[in-house]
Amino acid sequence: MKYIVPAAAIALAATQATAGSLVAPEMEPMVEVVEEESSSSSGWILPLLAIGIIAAVASSNSSSSTVPGPAPASPGL
Repeated sequence: MKYIVPAAAIALAATQATAGSLVAPEMEPMVEVVEEESSSSSGWILPLLAIGIIAAVASSNSSSSTVPGPAPASPGL
């Protein structure tokens, strides 16, 4: 019975010793990968194409956009 108290103290000390320390773990710094913009000029191709298509459609429909008026009366009939 006289060995119970020292055995309990040793068991308690052993669990605290293997539990770890109170020092916060050091995290590795985050590495950010920054992608640089490409040097291609594709940013202006689509708007230029859209403007060209709109201009072509507008010019082709300019003559057919007039509404015909009433038919002229035939002279002398």
